[in-house]
Amino acid sequence: MSIINPAVFHQYERLHNHRKKPKDGKYTNNLSILMNQLVFVTLCSRNFLEEEERATSVIYGLLFCHLVTYCVTYVKEIVQRKDWDMSVRIAPNSNVKHLALTSINVGLEWTKAVTFVVTVVCFFLILGAEHGFRLENQPTLKYLCLTLTYYTLTEPRIQGMIPNLMTYLPSLMEKIQGLETLYSAIILRGSTIFLSVCVLIPLLPQFKLVTLTLFTNVYRPWRGLKQMLETLKTELDSIKEFREASPREIEDYEDVCTICLAPMITAKVTPCQHFFHPNCLRLCLKTGESCPVCKRNVYRV
Repeated sequence: MSIINPAVFHQYERLHNHRKKPKDGKYTNNLSILMNQLVFVTLCSRNFLEEEERATSVIYGLLFCHLVTYCVTYVKEIVQRKDWDMSVRIAPNSNVKHLALTSINVGLEWTKAVTFVVTVVCFFLILGAEHGFRLENQPTLKYLCLTLTYYTLTEPRIQGMIPNLMTYLPSLMEKIQGLETLYSAIILRGSTIFLSVCVLIPLLPQFKLVTLTLFTNVYRPWRGLKQMLETLKTELDSIKEFREASPREIEDYEDVCTICLAPMITAKVTPCQHFFHPNCLRLCLKTGESCPVCKRNVYRV
């Protein structure tokens, strides 16, 4: 009779369920972002470049942006990595190494490192750092600034860094009540729509390009922005009926937030006179309508 290791069976079940999940949404989103970037770069080339410069500038512009993003992402991964053990074990709590998977993992890590080095070398060669290539048709500074800005605002890997940067501003975090991811997404989406409209205005006589831009870079992002604003309103309305505590009340309270045990600069007061961080209270009320301290219904007191 064979005995199945529960840990191995659990890993297999997770892997099997993960494979069954549809990934079409992720691929569609990446394709949509690439389409937005391509359309915006085309708009900028029509506005700021001569006709013979447009084709090469669009290609080199997107290549430049993707190379920069790849390098920043890989360096961030190296800096934040804490566990450098590349061995793969048979089970989570086992010390026995799986030789085949370990060798594959080591090979992949070295391949990523070599690819990064080759990419950086080619990048500096293209920029002309050491006997590199010199482009005959170099794009203008305005073209580079606009395309790089739009790429930064739309690239998912860069977007994910912005909420983490916002956490270094405690006063701002208190005001946005823990919704930094939603706020940053709204600001970025609104900025991309604004940039697209500004670059599109001089090209209004070109009907086909204008129609394509209005659909890909204005209408679809605006539809997503509208959903984000509705989500933000729902999140804020969930604690809107609870009053804000005054600075004097917080000072007299002389206690921390009962949920996260951190000091309070701003606070919401429940009808049962308990003080909480707005974000802590909002997250707790998603699981129920009772006060986290006295368990009374905060909507019926």
